[in-house]
Amino acid sequence: MGFFKDFKEDLNETASDFSKNSSSDEEMVNTLRQSGKVDPELAKLSAQIEMGKAVGVEEPKSEDEKDGTAETAVITKGLTVSGNLDSTGSIDIYGTVTGDVTCAGALNITGILTGNSKAGNVKADGARIEGNIVSEKAADILKDCVVIGDITASSTFIAGAVKGNIDVKGPVVIDSTAVIIGDIKSQTLQINSGATIDGRCTQCYSEINTAQIFEKKEEAADDNLQEAVAEKESQPEPEQRNIDDVLDNIAAGKMSSSADIKDEYVNTLEK
Repeated sequence: MGFFKDFKEDLNETASDFSKNSSSDEEMVNTLRQSGKVDPELAKLSAQIEMGKAVGVEEPKSEDEKDGTAETAVITKGLTVSGNLDSTGSIDIYGTVTGDVTCAGALNITGILTGNSKAGNVKADGARIEGNIVSEKAADILKDCVVIGDITASSTFIAGAVKGNIDVKGPVVIDSTAVIIGDIKSQTLQINSGATIDGRCTQCYSEINTAQIFEKKEEAADDNLQEAVAEKESQPEPEQRNIDDVLDNIAAGKMSSSADIKDEYVNTLEK
């Protein structure tokens, strides 16, 4: 009993000192160890707590950490790479790469890339790219960028210079500093004042079926024309109609002499 009483008193004293002086957990454990009255198992557990790990327990990893998509490979500014790059994570290019680049994550380019690129997201800022760009999501070409190649993405924002066709199934925003030589296919298109575009712009991915709208109008016009032609064809010529009226009057006995017939015929012609 004396041992536990002494241990309790030492522990209370240590905890009180820790509270007053804002000591660390390590100081508390060292105080207990120096007293010589700490159970070996308790000391072991204290050491494990200091390391931030419990016995047999590992910190769970996210899905990105498991498959490597959270990793980012960096090509530094002074580094030149000749060859293809392929990563399950992201790639930042500050230097020079000659070759195709493929990554599952984000591809950020501020350096020079000569080759095709394919990524989950593509962002170029002050970069020079010679090659086609394919992005599963967004492809943003910011100011002072030069791209010589086609761009395929779900959405894009362009403030730099692009020489190539742009094929985007979502929105396209062309900023005032943009210079584009090539055709643009999109769902929606916003062109800010000052942008220069030398090419054809079509919203072929729009939800509005423009062809159907004009087909309906053309069909309605054709129907009206056919009705007018049929009505005209059903009516006899004016002279023939007048003669038919005279013959109907003769048959009805309204005109008995040739003079009456002549007068009636003249009157019908004058109508």
